[in-house]
Amino acid sequence: EENRTISAIFQQDGEQAFRDMETALCKRLATVEHTVIATGGGLILRPENVVMLKKNCILVFLHRDAQSILETASMANRPLGQDGAEAFEKRYQEREPIYRNAADIMVQHCQNPEVAVSEIMNQLEGK
Repeated sequence: EENRTISAIFQQDGEQAFRDMETALCKRLATVEHTVIATGGGLILRPENVVMLKKNCILVFLHRDAQSILETASMANRPLGQDGAEAFEKRYQEREPIYRNAADIMVQHCQNPEVAVSEIMNQLEGK
């Protein structure tokens, strides 16, 4: 919608402006049915975003440990990933309990998208 990368938004407008844009988009998408919304890690740091999503959505936490993420995910285009491994691990430790608390479903150590989807479906059938 902004026709800019997340990095550009962070550089030009700052993190707060990005989070405001993220919340506005969350508000619009939270009412859409039969849709998968893949959020960034900071979206649920605002409690109002969690409340909006929980009205019509099932929140899934794809859990992986910090080291695994650092070993497999590129941090090149992540503004908050530029501070190094130690800062990433600290942020992960702060956020992980929030993710757990907000989640309706948690998938542990998903090996690939197919395994994650299978686990999500299994847990949905059990609800």
